[in-house]
Amino acid sequence: MTMRTISKITLRLFILVLLGFNTTVLMGQRSSFIWPPYTSAETSFDIYNDYIFLAKDKNEEVNDLYLEAKFNFYTYFTQHIYMFNSFTVEPVKDAEYGKNRAFEDIGLFWSNLNFNYETDNILIGIGRGSPNFSMGYAVAPGIWGSDDSYETLKTGGKWGVTLAPNINLAGFADLSLSASIFMADNTALSDSYITRRGVFYREYGGPSNTGRLDSYSFALDGTGISGIENMFFHIGYMKQKVSHLSFDLENDVPKDSLADEHRYVVSGLYNFELNDETILTPFIEYGVIQNDIGLKDNSKGILTTSVELNEGNWNHSLAYSRIKNMSNGTDADSEYSLSVTSSYLFESGIEASIGYKYSNDNENSYTHTAGASLSFTLNSRNNVLLGRDFLKLNVKKQLIIITRYSRTYKIISNQYTDDDLEQLRLELIDYIKAHPNGLSRPLQLSITNIILDKQ
Repeated sequence: MTMRTISKITLRLFILVLLGFNTTVLMGQRSSFIWPPYTSAETSFDIYNDYIFLAKDKNEEVNDLYLEAKFNFYTYFTQHIYMFNSFTVEPVKDAEYGKNRAFEDIGLFWSNLNFNYETDNILIGIGRGSPNFSMGYAVAPGIWGSDDSYETLKTGGKWGVTLAPNINLAGFADLSLSASIFMADNTALSDSYITRRGVFYREYGGPSNTGRLDSYSFALDGTGISGIENMFFHIGYMKQKVSHLSFDLENDVPKDSLADEHRYVVSGLYNFELNDETILTPFIEYGVIQNDIGLKDNSKGILTTSVELNEGNWNHSLAYSRIKNMSNGTDADSEYSLSVTSSYLFESGIEASIGYKYSNDNENSYTHTAGASLSFTLNSRNNVLLGRDFLKLNVKKQLIIITRYSRTYKIISNQYTDDDLEQLRLELIDYIKAHPNGLSRPLQLSITNIILDKQ
């Protein structure tokens, strides 16, 4: 299949989404075909300002003001068959060394394009997106808490197929086992627009960039463990096939210096519900990357830890992360960061945050950063509220989110009272716990399924 053919298919799919964009109330049986398709949309905007006010290298004392935004479309053709599309706007290039930046290097790219079949027992997906791997990139709190996990463990821009059955162990636990096969995206969708980052050509090589579905991952997500119902955990493994590697498209890395990349991760969080208004959530994740980017014996260990206090409309968090670089089985160097953030969530769903971060890289080159953000989401750098994020919010914040999301559904906003919204909140919690694959998926998908169940 040529790039031109893939681009035509992509364009037609995009037109289909736009034609189906409506809030029509569904009629008929839950399994019947819906036309026009039932579509909801979610838009998130996050404005960040990072000011490095003190650094060992004075050239690093700069200010970076930038935007991150996401546009999500959920299009249902039946209750069980739907399409998930998302577009991301964010800086696609690093800031120029030693210079301030304000809303520069902004690019727009297609981050998700997939079709899914989902029932109470299983999820089957095909398309472009990110394999289910790691919790830290979405869960670690604060302005910077998820940065290291996001930049090192999360893998995006993959074409593949995912199978995720939900498993109930006779009341002991609710589990979701997900398995994916995938390859790196080499189509026009790997590029960005406004600011171009360039197509990720197959000639570059590297992990999963083989043109074949010969990379794979497995993950186990769990909740509802008997006796510790407020604990959520994630265990993952990923193998990315490496056939060649070139950094400049001209000189290939010697074959004897290459090896397939292997990733391992384990993580967990627990909600201490002190009262309806107060939740204390500790989180820890440790990941290992063997043969990072496909270079033999080039490995990393990534630790992400945090503690988060949700109290009323306030949120306070402390986060620590450390990346240990290892070569030939020995510790080479490491870098770490420590950050603290305080946030306030307004009734409108807008969240304002301020914070401080200390970082120290492998050459003992330290930086002190003051930061602030203004967000229409609660999920910091991921820009999408996932099921597990919702579960660690206190009751007040959950109701704010439900109220905000309800405005995108006429069937809710026109008919639901405050008591109805509270009932929807409880139903949503029960739904996510009964469908553990919902822990790692956008919250709005779970809301939509609950709504469709009522039709």
